[in-house]
Order: sequence, then structure tokens, then C-alpha cells
Amino acid sequence: MTALRGILAATRWLRHRWDEIREPRNVKIVYWCAYWLALVTGVLTLMWPPRTIVGEIGDELTAVWSLLFIVGGAVGAGSVFGGWWQYERLALACIGGGLLVYLTVVCYLHITSEGSRVTQIGMILGFALLWVLRLTMIWAYNYEPRSRGRH
Repeated sequence: MTALRGILAATRWLRHRWDEIREPRNVKIVYWCAYWLALVTGVLTLMWPPRTIVGEIGDELTAVWSLLFIVGGAVGAGSVFGGWWQYERLALACIGGGLLVYLTVVCYLHITSEGSRVTQIGMILGFALLWVLRLTMIWAYNYEPRSRGRH
């Protein structure tokens, strides 16, 4: 019986949290996950940098684009639900800067080394398009507009 009460309490808590997220909820959750992906990718890249890229640009620049992913992911994940679009734009700029450095190095390696980097280039550009889409969604205001009578 206590386990059932715990499950019901957790369900109510989750439902309350879900209801607090302003529409479009599904979009915000997808972007929240994408910001976390950028954050985790930055941390893991900082801890274990890719050798082929470190060999081309060095440890320092690899750390810089890793930190851009970390900062962008953390700021974005922290601001996406609150509607603080000016902070989310900062997050997008950081992630975009990291992607630009990474893309530049991968393109250089594609041209100068054996093998193909087309898959990496395509995935980087696809992820970049996700961020461009979000930027177009939040460009107009510093804060998410609130409708009258809600929240």
C-alpha cells in the first residue's frame, strides 16, 4: 500500500511539473535534451579529446570548443523551461561557436587526410540546423511572451 502511495505521489509530482512547462512542451523537452547532450558531449570531449583533432589544433583549442559546449549546454538547459530567451541565445552562440570550430577541423581533416569525414560533417551540420531552428523561434523577444490570465 505504501508503494502505491509513493507511485501516486510521484505521478502527481510529475504531472504538476509537466503542467508548469509552457506550451509547446514537446519542443522544450526536445531542446532541453539537446542542451544536455551538448553539455555531456563537452564534458566527455574535455576529459577524452579526439586524438585526430587534438593533433591538428592542439589541446588548448580542443578545450575551448569543449568548454563552449559545456557552457552552452548548461545555460541552455537552465533557461529553456523558464523562457529566458536572452540566455538561451547566449547558449546557442556558445554551442554554435563550438560547432564551427569542430566543423572547420573536420573539414580540414577531410581534405588533408585519408578516409572520409562526410558522416561527421553531415551530423555536425544537422545538429547545427537544430540550433538555427531554435534561434529563429526565440529571436523576437528577450523573454518568452506570457499570455494573460495564465501562470
